[in-house]
Amino acid sequence: MNAQTFISVVNGFVMAPAGHGKTHTIVECLVHAEGNQLILTHTHAGIASIREKIKKVNPDLNNFNVETITGYAQKYVLAYYRGDDIPDPSESDRYYHFIVQKAAQLFSLTILKKVIASSYTGVFVDEYQDCSVVQHVMIMSLAKILPTYVLGDPLQGIFNFKGEPMVDLENEDQMASFVHNKEILGIPWRWKNKNENLGDTLNKIRDTIIRKQPIDLRLHPSLGYVPISSAGDIYNPGTEYGKLFATYLKMENLLIIHPESTSINPRKKIVSAYKTPISLIESIDDKDFYRFARLFDNSKPDDLEKAIATVSLQLFSKTVIHQWFNDDGLKSKKSAEDKIITSAIRAQLSVATTTGTKTAIAEVFNLISNLKDVRCYRKELFYTLCNALRTADENQRTVLESMEGLRNVVRKVGRKNYRRCIGTTLLTKGLEFDNVIILNAQSFDCPKNLYVALTRASKKLIVFSTTPILNPYS
Repeated sequence: MNAQTFISVVNGFVMAPAGHGKTHTIVECLVHAEGNQLILTHTHAGIASIREKIKKVNPDLNNFNVETITGYAQKYVLAYYRGDDIPDPSESDRYYHFIVQKAAQLFSLTILKKVIASSYTGVFVDEYQDCSVVQHVMIMSLAKILPTYVLGDPLQGIFNFKGEPMVDLENEDQMASFVHNKEILGIPWRWKNKNENLGDTLNKIRDTIIRKQPIDLRLHPSLGYVPISSAGDIYNPGTEYGKLFATYLKMENLLIIHPESTSINPRKKIVSAYKTPISLIESIDDKDFYRFARLFDNSKPDDLEKAIATVSLQLFSKTVIHQWFNDDGLKSKKSAEDKIITSAIRAQLSVATTTGTKTAIAEVFNLISNLKDVRCYRKELFYTLCNALRTADENQRTVLESMEGLRNVVRKVGRKNYRRCIGTTLLTKGLEFDNVIILNAQSFDCPKNLYVALTRASKKLIVFSTTPILNPYS
């Protein structure tokens, strides 16, 4: 595709399978574009991925800004909307539906058209198949202000926004503004000079999925199919499944994908079960971030120790926390070494209860994180909570307000993932890792989720399954 020719036409559409160079296409367009360009995507992980890929391909490019669709909408609604009916951010589904809907309306105002047109000369929207119809309407509003180019793949449409209707990339009525300038990418760049056989295999599996046929993992030797007898054995390192999984944990730049996306608990169990450190990828709007912030806003002095113990049990090794806390709060210790630690914790608790400072609570968590044999299973939640407690004092705000501000920053600038992490397809979509392990692949009941999971690896893909034949079409 000729990027210069493509962006010479107002509005356009690029369709590409996973790993076929959508981000590279954006880079090529940026090279030929005049003025600053806005790049929109869906997740904070996607922001970091786009930034990293652009820097890798062309480190001199600086004519762009990357934001999430919801983060970009939120910025304008919070600045220009004067109503008092904005839902609470903790009710994320209602909140973001409202934000995006209002943004689409605001973008029709002359003043905002001028603001947007003075900031950017073009818009690129990645992962367009994951746009709800409400988001599509917002993008259409932007397309009336700036040349807009959307990129996507129907087979990667895994977001459903709690049942909201989604845009249909193959519906010419919905995509009427873009289909006159459409390009289809055909080269599997992700696997070039890394594992080209894997890239070819995944294209074959893609064709199988499109035809809704069973996928026989045994027919694809370029991916590592590992048979297992019981899916639940993954939570026990002593089982055959657990031992096999542990051998692969030695790999660097590793993503582990669990098929269960409705609950964080299966992933927490895996992180806590294995000695090799695994970082848990958190959802940007996981309710625990806001729940714990409210807890410390509302805790009375007499309840503070219990609140800290409650949160610590969610963040750290339960066995270690139970050694130091009971139902009433901090235990009394007998050894001189332990007394030094409890004295330090009690000193900070005293500061927190007598002065109301939240920084002292953060110091208590810091002391707990340094206890012997303690492990933190939710590092992002731990660090963000401590940061929110400190900034609440610095800015004279509630912990909840500080938490909302910190999460909004992550939503805007993204985050870099750790070298060995575990997540779901929803949390890792758009990301690329050298090595990927898919757990319990037989449990995928959506072909799009399975396709997204399979295509995250650029070098090595390991698939654990109780059956060699996958039928993700329920």
